Amino acid sequence: MENQNDKDIVIPVIQEQVSVEKEVVTTASLCVSKTVEEVRQPLSALLMSESYDVQRVSKQEILTEAPDRYRQLPDRIIIPVVEEQVVVQKRLVLVEEIHLIRRETKREFHDDITLKKEIVKVERKPTV
Repeated sequence: MENQNDKDIVIPVIQEQVSVEKEVVTTASLCVSKTVEEVRQPLSALLMSESYDVQRVSKQEILTEAPDRYRQLPDRIIIPVVEEQVVVQKRLVLVEEIHLIRRETKREFHDDITLKKEIVKVERKPTV
């Protein structure tokens, strides 16, 4: 019997390898268009305005010092009007007050307004 060391047996080993590569392929294209459309839409709102009626109130009060520039009440602003009068002594006399009385009015407001709206359309176009 022969010694195995005297004769080596060589077994070839084969190994497969895989290589992956990417390639861009166009399958379709898109067409995007955008338009602006005007749409009439009714608009309703409650509008509030504020105005003042002027009312002069005669006072003829003798004052010892100047009053505040104005007084504010919930429904009015009062502006004192004073004058100096010469007598044996100088004194302040409240001649009148101007009352500005607030009035609120409410009215319905209706109008048709134009609003713009964008419309986008996307189309797919297959590549030949």
